[in-house]
Amino acid sequence: MEYLILNIFWAPLITLVLFNAFRDENSQAIIGSLSSVFQTLNVTLVCILGVGMLKTDTWNEIYTIHILSLLPNVNWTLSPDFLALSFVFLTNFIIQLSFIFTFSDRIHPFPANITILFTLQFLLINFFLVSDLFFFYIFFESVLIPVFVMIGMYGSRHRRIHAAFQLFYFTLLGSFSMLFAIILIYLSIGSTQFYDIYQYLPTPHLETFLWFAFFIPLAVKIPLVPVHTWLPEAHVEAPTVGSVVLAALVLKMGGFGILRILLPLCPNITVLYADLVMVCCILGMGYASVTAIRQNDLKKIIAYSSVAHMSYSTMGFFCSQWDCVISGIVSMFSHGLVSAGLFFAVGCLYNRVGTRDFTDLTGLGKIFPIFSFCFFLLALINTALPGTANFVAELRHFAWYFR
Repeated sequence: MEYLILNIFWAPLITLVLFNAFRDENSQAIIGSLSSVFQTLNVTLVCILGVGMLKTDTWNEIYTIHILSLLPNVNWTLSPDFLALSFVFLTNFIIQLSFIFTFSDRIHPFPANITILFTLQFLLINFFLVSDLFFFYIFFESVLIPVFVMIGMYGSRHRRIHAAFQLFYFTLLGSFSMLFAIILIYLSIGSTQFYDIYQYLPTPHLETFLWFAFFIPLAVKIPLVPVHTWLPEAHVEAPTVGSVVLAALVLKMGGFGILRILLPLCPNITVLYADLVMVCCILGMGYASVTAIRQNDLKKIIAYSSVAHMSYSTMGFFCSQWDCVISGIVSMFSHGLVSAGLFFAVGCLYNRVGTRDFTDLTGLGKIFPIFSFCFFLLALINTALPGTANFVAELRHFAWYFR
């Protein structure tokens, strides 16, 4: 099992090296395809074997893999659990779909996009699997670099530089409080390992400070209202693959951070401020939904709907019930798949007709009937059609809130 987990860790790096070693586009396509098949099978096998984690409490002790030691009790270690492996599976699935999409994308350079994609894959896999708070922060911030390059250099419109810097400043400035909190925790207990942090009992005042120090950068990444303004601009200016990665993976880092750090480290303050977060989520759902209705750009419509859906998921994490937390995870996972499908569809349409303004796309069903049906189906799933995962998750949230 350790070898399978190490394969997940090394596969993106090996693919990245081989991909840049061969300059021929056909060779690069073969390398990328073989890597996609190998990684998909590997992660699937790990997830199947990972079902056994539900029946044992010693999984993390058995399958903790040490990579690097930086300071005493500050170690780059991978300790997968069922939650982490679920998001690793989502990461690999979305990255492989993005790789396939680049074959039909003739607007942006093929090798550059693939290099950024596999770099993102490596950083995201480490973010979800790492079991040390300091390295959690390192990968939390490192993802910003390839996303910044993807939007700033390969964006689709003239405001791409503005959108890239807006994303950069929002995320970087919001994360300073997290870095300060990590240093404070290390000075207090001499460790940044999750296992030691979960046993740390800070004073009420310190717990309040730690809660806000972690919640602010995570809220920016989700994003919650009122720190959401970077997202619509980034989506509109990003290339199709950039929008897919943003919606399906980068936004999930905020929700994952809440589950991994905020809830276990500050349980008392989380209960105290749960109503405040609920208000932010409800305002975000209402504001994003009304704003989405007024948009003509298909990407902006999907971007604002992403703000609303992530607010749904975040609301589930603060409901103080295990069922609501599970439904929040399901909602977040489902949004990753559906939003990726919608952005892929809009990207295909934009590559062929050169516009995303839906007022110019009337009568599309007569020209592209199969495409129109698939887009309509994805839109229904995005609106929580009964029978879909979104419907079950959102119904559970509101059933608890209006109980």
